[in-house]
Amino acid sequence: MSQRVKSLRFIQVPLIKYIRDTRLSVVLIHNAGILRTVMLVKLIQLDVTPEHRDQFAEGQRKWERLRRVAGFCGQTGGWGIDDPWHAVILGLWRDRADYDRFMAGVHDEIFASSAQGGTYSSSEVTRWTRLMDMPGDVPDLPAAVIGGAFVRIAVCDLQPGRREHFIEVQQTIWNLGMAGAGGLLAGVFCESEESPDRFLVCTLWRSEADHTHYRKMVFPNLRVRAVVDLDCASVRGLLARIEPTWRVVPSC
Repeated sequence: MSQRVKSLRFIQVPLIKYIRDTRLSVVLIHNAGILRTVMLVKLIQLDVTPEHRDQFAEGQRKWERLRRVAGFCGQTGGWGIDDPWHAVILGLWRDRADYDRFMAGVHDEIFASSAQGGTYSSSEVTRWTRLMDMPGDVPDLPAAVIGGAFVRIAVCDLQPGRREHFIEVQQTIWNLGMAGAGGLLAGVFCESEESPDRFLVCTLWRSEADHTHYRKMVFPNLRVRAVVDLDCASVRGLLARIEPTWRVVPSC
């Protein structure tokens, strides 16, 4: 991979440039501690049984204890648009070492207190390494957890030999185009821990209507310019409405 592409993981974004919403900026300045570098993204997907939907949602509140865990940078989640019993949870961590300490420490205790163990029929947990932030109205995904009402997730499996081009167009086409679409709070572009040719694109939006506008008015042109079909063997998309009570913001 070229030096140019390797350098993408070190991009830094000035805070003030991307704070456009007065209400959000007050919260961000007050909670400046959450504006930290995220290197690990954890994506959890669960098929919750219909009769246990309310129990699962109530149990999700127990994960509020995450806010005091070292290295924790934020968590959000909600129910899938296409499947109202499909739960999506996104966890943000400073690095793998902090995450591993959490898993070996208080994770099982919090999970037991949530009583969620018997509420779902299947689960999938994937971990991703951050390559670059996707700034919108705020500079990064931890800041977007506060106000994000809608999440879009895309898992992209690449064609052989397309990794370098795919990463480059993410920065030069997708990031710039989405930032100017209106309503994007922030996103993150990650690579899989398990496969060098699998990537995650996750974006948080101010509202579902903002994402719909982007999808109809901006996305088609960006997709053509990025020649997605040449880069990607498959793209699996997921849309979810955020449950406000599932948000967890670090305490410091």
